[in-house]
Parts: sequence; structure tokens; C-alpha cells
Amino acid sequence: MTTRPVHCGIFGGTFDPIHLGHTGAVRQIVAPALLDEVRVIPAAVPPHRDEPRVPAAARLDMVRIALADETGLVEDAREIERDGHSYTMDTVMELKAEFPGTRFSLILGLDAVLGLDRWHRWEDLLAQVAVIAMVRPGWTPPEPLPSWWRTGEGAPGPDSAGRIHLMAISPMDVSATRIRDDLRAGRDVRHLLHAGVHEYIRRHGLYSRSPDPRRTP
Repeated sequence: MTTRPVHCGIFGGTFDPIHLGHTGAVRQIVAPALLDEVRVIPAAVPPHRDEPRVPAAARLDMVRIALADETGLVEDAREIERDGHSYTMDTVMELKAEFPGTRFSLILGLDAVLGLDRWHRWEDLLAQVAVIAMVRPGWTPPEPLPSWWRTGEGAPGPDSAGRIHLMAISPMDVSATRIRDDLRAGRDVRHLLHAGVHEYIRRHGLYSRSPDPRRTP
């Protein structure tokens, strides 16, 4: 029988593709944030950015491969299985219904946190979750802070909904955009990807100039 997590992190994104920077960053905050697990949730149709280059099913496959040997990081397909835009508020309410009694923290980079007030139902979202802001060395929140910003001290606790908890991470110099560009140029990206993800991309010809991966079955 699976034990229900007491404190669960939510880490979403397009993961186009998922890379070692994603998994490495989240792994660094699991213990200090007192997280029992992190749900890694690829978006189907992200509302705030361009449509991903490869189909949702392929991005989900890559997430599954990347997390196969990760302890505490769990692939979650709910946004890909749900029709329409992938709104975080909808995901949070589904998770709360599925795991009653569990508290949730949303894991974001600091730049994404600063734009939360442009998200769908953002005030309702902050009423439901704490926010863990991953902060790279040398980055600090701007002054003055947004009027809605409520700083949390230490790790998120039972009464942390709506509070922003800063967690320092050591970043890896990698981005999905860079990986896509390198793959199109024929450069080696094996050091930036889980070995299984790299093999999946190679086998299916993803991110190459031709054929367009969105047209592959």
C-alpha cells in the first residue's frame, strides 16, 4: 500500500525536453523543503508560452524515462490527459481531491514567481498552496516586492499557503532551448540529458530539422 505524502511538491513545465537541470534543481530542494515527494507534471497546452515543439505523448515518455531511477520524483500525466489549457489551479484542485489531507507547495523559478499575478486564478491558487522559489546564486527578489508577496521563513509548514519560500540551488548551465538548438545543429548533448532520454530523442529523431516531430505518429 502506497503511503500518502504529507507534503507534496508540484513541479510543472513543458519539459521540451526534460534535462539534468530540471531534475538536479528539484533534487536539491526536496530535503530542505521537507517534501515527501514531488509530482513532475508536463503541460499539455501551456497558457503562457508557445506550443511545445514535440507532441505531449513524447514529452511524457521522456519524463517517465528521466524519473525512472529517481527517488521521490513522481511522473504525473494529469495535464496531458486533460483537455484544453494546462492551468495550475485546475491541477492543484484535482490533487487536493485525490490526496485529502496532503498539503502542496508549488515549485517555481524566481522569475516565474514574480509573474504569478498574471496566471489564471492566481489569487485562488495562492490560497491553496505555498510557493517554493528556486533562487540561483546572486539572484535576489526585486525591491519593492509586489504588494501580494508574503515571505515565508524556512521550509513551508501547515500554515504556509500563499507564502513565498526562497530556496537556494546550485544551477546547471543548461536550458531546453539550448538543447533543442544544439540538436538541430548536430552538437552532442549527452552530458545535458539522462542517457535514456538522449537515446529516446535519437531513436525518434526529435528536434531535428526534418522530419518535423509534430508530424510523426
